[in-house]
Amino acid sequence: MASRRFLGVLAGQDLPPDVLAAWCQSADFLIAADGAANMLIRQDIVPDVVVGDMDSLDPNIRAVLPKIIESEDQLTTDCDKLIAFAVAQGAESLTIAALEGDRFDHVLAATQSALRSPVPLRLVLRHGLGLIVHARQLTKLETNPGQIVSFIAMTECHNVVMTGVRWQPEPTLSPLGATSISNEAEGEEVSIQFTEGAGILIVKRDSTEPIW
Repeated sequence: MASRRFLGVLAGQDLPPDVLAAWCQSADFLIAADGAANMLIRQDIVPDVVVGDMDSLDPNIRAVLPKIIESEDQLTTDCDKLIAFAVAQGAESLTIAALEGDRFDHVLAATQSALRSPVPLRLVLRHGLGLIVHARQLTKLETNPGQIVSFIAMTECHNVVMTGVRWQPEPTLSPLGATSISNEAEGEEVSIQFTEGAGILIVKRDSTEPIW
């Protein structure tokens, strides 16, 4: 039996409406983080639930939402709350959309939240798809020859090995050191693994067609 398709939506404004709609329509369970519900309702998309501290939720939109889980906890982000709720509902993996285009501090904090996820997590981006990658796991990504692939180390990553790319990155990648951006896929699959650290593997692709 296939796992349920959990989609979380943040309040970023950069994802084209047709892309957001396609992902929402293909999801089995749709979770909005706080003010993201404003954006969804205005596109005639009704989330299954809204989670967060509700400091950005339009009162008029709040009145039409089917379910709200409100938390005044200010030590966690709304993205943290979204992830925790999804996991509590049995999510074995989670996809998050609309990260980009919010306040920059929100974007960075939500990215940190994604890295803390206890289940595999993907990011639907304006120009592609991002996969959260942790140490001691082999992560594979389907590609086409010439497709742009980047790996952004969010902590210091050691003994990095990538296959299927034009340029092999340095064995140690770090936010304050070497990086691997705008690499190119050589075939139909790219893989990465490392012994310590965490980062985001990003592939440039048309995000209009949801891939679960």
